Amino acid sequence: MLIENLKLRIQKQQQDIRYRSMWQYIHIDVILFSLLMLLSSAGLLILFSASSQNLHTIELQMARLLFAFIIMFGFAQFLLFHYNA
Repeated sequence: MLIENLKLRIQKQQQDIRYRSMWQYIHIDVILFSLLMLLSSAGLLILFSASSQNLHTIELQMARLLFAFIIMFGFAQFLLFHYNA
């Protein structure tokens, strides 16, 4: 509640409130998504180095990451009031 009030105070008013970017339409935070992709890429690079350049291990981990990102994207499509009990 407190965080939402702070966000509303800090948020700039847009000229046209009907305009929504693609990221807002699919409910994805660009900065958070970019940081998650960067962290995942670094993790895959470290795993590649640690697994003696075993591509099968990297492919398995990439499949797990893809599955996790699909699940996160799916949950991002639900409205917040669905989560409240």
